[in-house]
Amino acid sequence: MPTLSIDLTEEEHRRLAAGASRAGSSLGDYVRSRILSEEDAMAELAAVLKPRIERADRGELSHATVSDVAKAARAKHVS
Repeated sequence: MPTLSIDLTEEEHRRLAAGASRAGSSLGDYVRSRILSEEDAMAELAAVLKPRIERADRGELSHATVSDVAKAARAKHVS
């Protein structure tokens, strides 16, 4: 299995070790889970943003205000 070595400050190591302890896992498992969950989150964000970016590139821009969007969201959740 490939390995990865990184240099950490004492503070960074302490924080990661404390997080691993709270999670009840080894330091290696904790770091792996944090890295992989961040990659998954970034992939999900990219999937959400891609169609919006494509619409903006085509000039399909919304002129709604933040207030308009908030009102529409509230109306959607109320009904």
